[in-house]
Amino acid sequence: WCATRDWEFRNNIIRNAGAGLNLAAREGSNPYPVGELLTRVWLEQNLVENINVGIYTGDKKIVQVVNNLKDLTMRNNSFFSTGSFSSVLAIGTIPGATNMEMSNNAASYGTYGLFASNTGPGEASLKNIYGTMSYKGMVFVGASKSGYPTSTFVSSIAAIPAGVGASASGVAAATAGVVIP
Repeated sequence: WCATRDWEFRNNIIRNAGAGLNLAAREGSNPYPVGELLTRVWLEQNLVENINVGIYTGDKKIVQVVNNLKDLTMRNNSFFSTGSFSSVLAIGTIPGATNMEMSNNAASYGTYGLFASNTGPGEASLKNIYGTMSYKGMVFVGASKSGYPTSTFVSSIAAIPAGVGASASGVAAATAGVVIP
């Protein structure tokens, strides 16, 4: 059967889109899935910009995790948009994932920041990640919100501490010469 494992998404730019990444561990709501769940996904040093802006409209979620993805790492990514988007991380099922690390990411807050359909916004939504959940170094750009006791809020992108978010120069070097029509 089929399986997707050991998937690395690194040094990419997602720009001018209706949504960012939808990570579904298996197809839809099929009670008899074929193959294995999506396993060992690594998202690092990615720039996601201009989500749900102008003619690029869509689901409004930067990253959505559904159907129990196994072993997800989201490290040193930057998620920014001037458009109206709903969440940086949306957890759409229970569990959305098993074993997750989310560290040193920087993001615009959007409407909800972190969100799960059964708990609403805030760090409490991370309870819908089963197994081990490591959440540290998250920096949101915008006014401070309740429900985020371990997150940091800053007033502007320029105020994000060094070492948090993607290295813009590193991603630019990795994507130099790439032409997307």
